[in-house]
Amino acid sequence: MRLKITFTSSYLTVTQRATRIYRVSPFGVPSGIPESTFTAEGQIIVGLGSGTYVALSAPSASNLRMISDLTVAGKIKWGAGGDVELLSLTNKSGGDLDLGAVVVQDAGNDSAFDTTTAEGDDVIGVLAEGIVNDVSGNVSQIGAQTVLVQGNVSRGDYLISSTTAGRAKSNGSDKSNAFGVAVTAYAGGGAGSVTAILFADIKDKVVGKQSIWVPASAMSPTESNGCASLANVETTAGRPDMRVLDFDATADEHAQFEIAFPDSWNEGTLTYLVYWTSAAADTDGVAWGLQAVAVGNSDTIDVAYGTAVVVTDDFDSAAEDCMITAESAALTVAGSPAAGELCFFRLFRDVSDANDDMTEDARLLGIKLFFTTDAPTDAPTDD
Repeated sequence: MRLKITFTSSYLTVTQRATRIYRVSPFGVPSGIPESTFTAEGQIIVGLGSGTYVALSAPSASNLRMISDLTVAGKIKWGAGGDVELLSLTNKSGGDLDLGAVVVQDAGNDSAFDTTTAEGDDVIGVLAEGIVNDVSGNVSQIGAQTVLVQGNVSRGDYLISSTTAGRAKSNGSDKSNAFGVAVTAYAGGGAGSVTAILFADIKDKVVGKQSIWVPASAMSPTESNGCASLANVETTAGRPDMRVLDFDATADEHAQFEIAFPDSWNEGTLTYLVYWTSAAADTDGVAWGLQAVAVGNSDTIDVAYGTAVVVTDDFDSAAEDCMITAESAALTVAGSPAAGELCFFRLFRDVSDANDDMTEDARLLGIKLFFTTDAPTDAPTDD
């Protein structure tokens, strides 16, 4: 790898990738670089190979120009602004966005962002470059960054999302829901921009799909039409035992478990995978169903479950193999769930399903539940 340096009147232009780039610190530079190469702290030392080094003045954001890609393994540190952390995310806002746009997590896509018109929303970053719709680009999460704003901002004001998509607003001295603090002012009214320091904890606000493992040992047979009790089944001595719930082939049998989801859950739909096995050596099929209902403080537990969602699978003919179903369709939790409520789940074998032709017991190992978060922390509610 080589670095080609082109000097112009206003720019240092980097047109190829570098072998090494060093910055002079109060402790000097790495060994092997002649001290005569540099004259002051803050200079940039460029290694050109074969023991050749060039000293440059520390360029500012306005006079360092990258023509081709710069790949960095780790953080970029530049001047007093500290670390600059960039995350590659896809623009799902529905429109092209400019450098400095304020963004939030996109609810419908992984590794993606959207804009918001909610004041004080959970900002996950600020665009470090212009990004067109449906294209990935760099989102800054910490350090000094240009931020688009709506309305006047004074130096030292805390910034929050505004009711104008992609723009921040001043929150004055109130740090609540702030994602950064302005270090320059804007007094033009309407749309403008400032330089701000993004807070380190903005990185923790990336939210999305999460999972919970619920083993068979955390479930119990229902009082009516319940499955068999939890059993320990040995495979071979000294190897893993199977802790299973057996579900009969002749009638629907059920097991129950409960979850108090984190308050960061968006109270939306869930999906699940079933982990199961069989003692038989065949390729018969099984159908699993799951339904749920949420119960809040002072609500009755004597309430009907929601609509079941069924997922099917076929055994692979080797006894005691671990089988994992495909991810289910979306499951709606009945009872209009809210933060802090207790969710009851009923899992069952649906023997009336056309795919369920297994004549022996289906052995449940557990399920993995998927849910979506829309907040960075599990702060308790006041309900």
